[in-house]
Amino acid sequence: MSFSTRGQERNANTKGFGLVEVLIVASVIAILAAISYQTFFDTNRMQALEKDRDIVLSTLERARSLTLSSSGDRQYGVHIENNRVILFPGNNYDVSDPENAVESLNALVTIASSSIKGGGNDIVFERLTGKTLQSGTIGVSLIADPSREYIIVVHDTGLVETE
Repeated sequence: MSFSTRGQERNANTKGFGLVEVLIVASVIAILAAISYQTFFDTNRMQALEKDRDIVLSTLERARSLTLSSSGDRQYGVHIENNRVILFPGNNYDVSDPENAVESLNALVTIASSSIKGGGNDIVFERLTGKTLQSGTIGVSLIADPSREYIIVVHDTGLVETE
């Protein structure tokens, strides 16, 4: 007759987790965490892009509105750079003008393209009518994914919209 003490002999019905089960659970948790992180990061990038699209739109609309209201008895324009847009008074952009209103874009976003009549970087609105001679398009996109882009259209009438 043989006696065994508890713990010296493993029973086939032993309860608990083995190494394989623990590794499977850890792998599933890691995959879910990676998916959640990627979803969060994509959402964050798209929110930055939408916010900066709205910044460019509102800056253009503000310049037109100030011009139409003859604020300060002058016209206004918007100077466009890769990482910012600048609302400026007058019909020419002066980098040293203290009245310039600079709107910087998020580090994830850029002005990827602009096709403005006359080939410049400035859109100036005419007093009384709000029209512009510098109509065209402005592409606002993600730096890491240029296929995610909003096109802003500035019409000859001065109206601004997104495509």
